[in-house]
Amino acid sequence: MNSEILVYGDPHGNWEPLFSAIERAPKAVIVLGDFSDGKLDPAGAGRTREAFNRILDFGIDLRFIIGNHDASLDSQVELLEEFADHRIDGKVVEIEGKRIAGLGGIIRGKLWRGDGEALVSSEAELIAMTPRVERWKDGVSKKHMTTIKPWTVEALRSQKADVLITHEAPSCHQHGFEFLDHLASDMGVSLVVHGHHHKSYSGALDNGIQVRGVGLARVWTLPT
Repeated sequence: MNSEILVYGDPHGNWEPLFSAIERAPKAVIVLGDFSDGKLDPAGAGRTREAFNRILDFGIDLRFIIGNHDASLDSQVELLEEFADHRIDGKVVEIEGKRIAGLGGIIRGKLWRGDGEALVSSEAELIAMTPRVERWKDGVSKKHMTTIKPWTVEALRSQKADVLITHEAPSCHQHGFEFLDHLASDMGVSLVVHGHHHKSYSGALDNGIQVRGVGLARVWTLPT
């Protein structure tokens, strides 16, 4: 096993490029969310489970954030619960000496637009305003499991990291969000890596922080 950390762009059901890449025995794999296509792919959670187990069977450290398609079905939420120990949303973990922070999900304006005041101030308030029939195990709805919450962002802001892994893009992407620029700066990261937009590119924020977008089912090696 070598010390590589591989980042895998949104699979959307295609795991073959990653399976080829893990033959070289990396230390860790980080998946950027959107494992399958939600309601359009009812068997997707099963294939994701097989992919996750295959990675783990190689002795590789599996980590992931969620995308906007990862909690549409009960089977997908059950998968997230099963592999919760490998999920890094709202956390900072250390791999090969690198502090890696995770922020999965997307912005949904009915909760927060990414700037200004949020329409909901806490998880408890979000649950209270959710109809009981839509709650998952008396918690948030499946839809808002994949929504970026401002309290998650604030909890991350109080921590330090070297790399910020996100599903949404920061402002250097035409559909990105400036709040991610500020979060990255406040956390002291030198690199933001994101998925969601299915485009591989390298860029930089106005504050000098480097950005890497990882394309659809693309493998990228995190710099040492």
